[in-house]
Amino acid sequence: MKHLTPDWQSSFRCIADKCTDNCCIGWEIDIDPVSLSRYRKEEGTFGETLRQGILSSPDGACFALTKDERCVFLNEQNLCEIYLHLGEDALCDICTRHPRFFEWYGDIREGGLGMCCEEAARIWLSFPGPLRLVETQVPEPDDGERPFWYSPLFSLRQKLFVLLEDSSRPLLQRLTLFLQICEQAQAYVDNEEPEKLESISIPAPVAPEKAEVPAGLLSFYRSLEAMDPFWPRRLEKALSHLPENWSKRFDFLQHGGEIWLSRIAEYLTYRYLLKACFDEDIAGRGRWIISYCLVALAVALEEMRTGLSQKSAVELAKAFSKEVEYSEINLEKLADAAWEQKEFSPRNLYSFLKI
Repeated sequence: MKHLTPDWQSSFRCIADKCTDNCCIGWEIDIDPVSLSRYRKEEGTFGETLRQGILSSPDGACFALTKDERCVFLNEQNLCEIYLHLGEDALCDICTRHPRFFEWYGDIREGGLGMCCEEAARIWLSFPGPLRLVETQVPEPDDGERPFWYSPLFSLRQKLFVLLEDSSRPLLQRLTLFLQICEQAQAYVDNEEPEKLESISIPAPVAPEKAEVPAGLLSFYRSLEAMDPFWPRRLEKALSHLPENWSKRFDFLQHGGEIWLSRIAEYLTYRYLLKACFDEDIAGRGRWIISYCLVALAVALEEMRTGLSQKSAVELAKAFSKEVEYSEINLEKLADAAWEQKEFSPRNLYSFLKI
């Protein structure tokens, strides 16, 4: 099977106790059957400790959490006791793969790094664009036939990467064109015209009559399931100062914000747009990707008034990813809202993006 990844992905290494966050805190960590079988057979004192830290149910097994939601095998130095005692090979699947993600398209597997990880977010935000993919072979059987829309959508996504990296255009204009292209692509998919999707070109940008403030979008994101109890407060603070902050968006973007936000857009495009192969919903994904960027911009304007430091940029991108992407409930609500909520309509999104 062919495996596609960003060309910089091989440079990723977990920074372990140097991370200011930790992927073993605040999550229920499921244990795959193969690892569970090994843990149950592990001998010695640590083997007994290992079994005492596992919770089993009819739905599967997971590691127990302490009262402050730390994995019981995460020590005071924020290092994994399973890794320290048994080595990397003893980690369960989710611990081995995180923050990696994968998607299968017949004879092609795509992989990447989720921005919920601090080090992954740092790499995404600092790589020298445009995004380039490298192909390797992996010893894995094909996952059925390649989806019908894979090739034209892959070609479309490549064009969108180039557009998002086109610094000759203001970023808000690039995002406007991004949305227009996704809307046009949806029409070609609905009409079953893959040849037109392959040859789609960049249109003239729409020109809404006036610029609007995306308060409705922030309110919607505020209503989503919260992973961190402090996250809704961050959104509330951004919402309370939104009109004042929004007037400063151009200055923010011109002083480091454009690169930061374009990288977030590229990440979301890489991770989610090609999934339209399965449900043919290009426009919906385009709408919520743009909404995500607008809300990220609004929160950044509130929190980064003194400049976009690398540390604060990484922290915000990581926190936003963790809150939205790592909740299936939130992703489903976004998919529905893209078609049902007026704030997500192209007309409103264009007004939020107006230069």
